[in-house]
Amino acid sequence: MPASHPIRARHYRRLNLSGLLVVLLVLTGAVTACRKKAAAADCGCGSPVTDTLTNIAGTLSYNSSLNGYTISTLGFSGYTDFVICNTSFAAFLPIEDSAKSNSIHVTFSGYQMNYCKVASVGYIDQPYTVELTQLTYQ
Repeated sequence: MPASHPIRARHYRRLNLSGLLVVLLVLTGAVTACRKKAAAADCGCGSPVTDTLTNIAGTLSYNSSLNGYTISTLGFSGYTDFVICNTSFAAFLPIEDSAKSNSIHVTFSGYQMNYCKVASVGYIDQPYTVELTQLTYQ
């Protein structure tokens, strides 16, 4: 049969349309997957800000149970821990080693976000994560 035969031409058109449909479906799936990955987490560092904190007094230390540096504050309902997201924050670096073994009284400002692991132990409230914008030592 010659290449211009009508039956063969229809067969190739069907194959080309089927192939195009498969490629479009694969691309649509890839784009959708990328969008889901790019969506912000609803907790932890980088999640939506739930509150802006300004000049809050607290105690900076290393919290091994939360596996990070925290600032503990005393409020009406007890203590609240803020796990620090940006430990590379310039004001934090000079006291990083000291905070591992000692508690340091500080005043801080930053953006509060929800912590991913809910933990409430006795008088300690749900921890939060915080991206520091200011940190001063008392």
